[in-house]
Amino acid sequence: MLRRRFLPMLSLVLVALVAGCESSTDVTDSSAQGDWDGVGALQASFSGVRLALDETSSGTITGTWRRGSQVGSASGTNQNGQITLELSNFEIGTVVFQGNFSNRYRLQGELQGASLGGPAVFRRIRF
Repeated sequence: MLRRRFLPMLSLVLVALVAGCESSTDVTDSSAQGDWDGVGALQASFSGVRLALDETSSGTITGTWRRGSQVGSASGTNQNGQITLELSNFEIGTVVFQGNFSNRYRLQGELQGASLGGPAVFRRIRF
């Protein structure tokens, strides 16, 4: 009888331990892979900006940015959580985002380019 109660409980404990070890809490290990929405001041200035990014194991980032029907390429690097992205063909020209992960779901930094300069925050919407 004790064995019947113990085995299911042991299984739950093991699943919890494996799930807890699956992801790192160190943001320097975070990947930019996934889909991101612009939020905050970026959303106010350029509503609907979305990034779709892929990242290699060496930290090279490629992908696209989208705002409504406008689409352009995104490329850059992730060096220990420090992100640099070039957004080509943005509506005001080429724009560079430089920032870092504040957590696995949030990139914050600055956008620079053409007549633009200021804070930018992206929120992960999908891995």
